[in-house]
Amino acid sequence: MSNLNIVVIGTGMFATGRGTTGFGTVLPAISEWKRLEKNIGKVVFVGTNGKHSAQAKEKFDTLSKDTGVSLDIDIYPKDDEQDSKAYIKIISEIPRPACAIVVVPDHLH
Repeated sequence: MSNLNIVVIGTGMFATGRGTTGFGTVLPAISEWKRLEKNIGKVVFVGTNGKHSAQAKEKFDTLSKDTGVSLDIDIYPKDDEQDSKAYIKIISEIPRPACAIVVVPDHLH
């Protein structure tokens, strides 16, 4: 079976633990699945604000160091970019097989 690529739409508290001392719920779940199954390909987190992407990257790096589980992670938008439609491009470009996990505030879905 091919590795499953994952798009996570959202980079906030539940996705990555942004604004907390923890890692949220989605990032640790993906990390644990990787540890158990090892059939995860690329994991792409997509938010709307590049400033938050750097904070998410710090969470990924810390969790990887703490658990010893390495993930092939990318984050969008980059740097100081703001792009409320970045997820559309990522979903259309990610290699299949792929899935999407939507982790955004209630008023956005």
